[in-house]
Amino acid sequence: MAFTERLQMRACSALGLASVLAVAACGDPLVPTLVAGSYELRSFDDAALPAVLYLTPTDTVQVSAWALALRRDGSFREEVRFVLSSRASGVRRDSLATEVGEYRVEGSQVSLFFDFCRDVPVCALISYAPVEYRWSGRFLRSEGPGARVFERIGGATAP
Repeated sequence: MAFTERLQMRACSALGLASVLAVAACGDPLVPTLVAGSYELRSFDDAALPAVLYLTPTDTVQVSAWALALRRDGSFREEVRFVLSSRASGVRRDSLATEVGEYRVEGSQVSLFFDFCRDVPVCALISYAPVEYRWSGRFLRSEGPGARVFERIGGATAP
């Protein structure tokens, strides 16, 4: 292949990538592929893990790990490992909570919509607010009480 042909192919590839990114930035369905990936919780309320999630005079719930997988098809899976400790009974129990749902991207805003009611028909009457994050390419951040910072650890996940 001649030098001019290679140069022309590179120019076309660069223009193609620029147009894909421009369309994605304008709310096109391609945006989830840019955000899609595996994320791990790095901090909860500005504390490194393990971090206290919930505290009462008798019980403590600590988060030991929190993983979030945003798939290219707009679905997600969240896994939270936590430890429940009861000072009253002395019981300590490790647990895993898994949730699934869909996410939407608008600009740098990522909204997670949990599928709490998949198997409970009456639950469909209840409206749940999405969990909101700001995306910066490597990090997802929430604000306010219970603020979370997730770091991207892997690329896009299937399907």
